[in-house]
Amino acid sequence: MNWVELLFRWFHIFAAIALAGGIFFMRFSFVPGLRSLPEDQRENVRAAFRPGWAKIVMISTAFLLLSGLLNFVNNVKTYQISPVYHGLFLVKFLGGMAIFWLAAVLSGKSATAQKFRQNEAKWTNLLFVLTVIVVGTASYMKNIDRTPKTPSVIEQTNTSGLELPSSDLGE
Repeated sequence: MNWVELLFRWFHIFAAIALAGGIFFMRFSFVPGLRSLPEDQRENVRAAFRPGWAKIVMISTAFLLLSGLLNFVNNVKTYQISPVYHGLFLVKFLGGMAIFWLAAVLSGKSATAQKFRQNEAKWTNLLFVLTVIVVGTASYMKNIDRTPKTPSVIEQTNTSGLELPSSDLGE
């Protein structure tokens, strides 16, 4: 892995942390906290938080799409990818797109955003479930065995005198 790939991997992870953390905060702190306020104060509190949350949603979405595309292309070019991996990628991608859209709507200023916020608890529950599915899928994908398309030459000193199976040499 070169430094550019590593940098994009970090962008991907930190953007996912920011977006998922914000969704967890919304689900378990913000929305329940709003219920304790009088109705006339709730919209003022939402209006105070909305611009900052909207920026996190936009920036995280952009970084996740860009770094995710780069990571996916790199994986496809470097490894022989199984159909299972592609299926899981589809689940992750579609789930991610749903998260991006719903988080953007809930953080927006439009009339549609206001309609969605009338059922904010329901939509943040859905965001939470989608986030758990996407993060779980991504974790599983990261641990799927991948075979390099071109075997790398491994220089290894075998001091035991035993011949190692070729699969242990990356072939």
